[in-house]
Amino acid sequence: MTVLIDLVRQIMLIILLTTFLEMIMPSSSMQRFVKVVMGLFILLAILNPMLKLINQQQALEAFVWQQEDRLQFNSVLEQGERLQKVNQDLFWENYQQKLECQMESLIKLVHGVNEAEVQVKLDQTRERDHRELLGEVIVFIERNGEEGGRGLELIKPEQLLQAEIRKLLCQYFGLKEGQINVRFI
Repeated sequence: MTVLIDLVRQIMLIILLTTFLEMIMPSSSMQRFVKVVMGLFILLAILNPMLKLINQQQALEAFVWQQEDRLQFNSVLEQGERLQKVNQDLFWENYQQKLECQMESLIKLVHGVNEAEVQVKLDQTRERDHRELLGEVIVFIERNGEEGGRGLELIKPEQLLQAEIRKLLCQYFGLKEGQINVRFI
């Protein structure tokens, strides 16, 4: 309602100003220019509130759009974090499986080992820059007896075989002997 009252006031002031200028103008040729200019002022007075209203609506629309964009951005960030977590979990699982396969293959080369199964437990609680990612390595060994040239069975003692496997894994994977647990089945 105040917009309408302001509009009527402005138009009345412009009409009064136009009438006053027409009275003080000396020639009728100048009065035509005054009427044209004052008509433009009246148009501006009428259009000004409408333009303000349109600008406010655009500003509101822009604000709403920014809010929606921010919500979408947060949603995309959350999805990205979830995907990163899934990828990281898959990476660690794959890394663990590859290490287990490499260790099993290496242990099978040891004299006196028939089969080997390795379980690697990763220590992901440490800082990312820390090199010791392997928490514990559990090795299950199935021994075999090999026959010597004279028909005698030569079997390495369990302690000697354990020490050889520990030494081998420590050398190739940079582990500490305390991280390796060798069990015979």
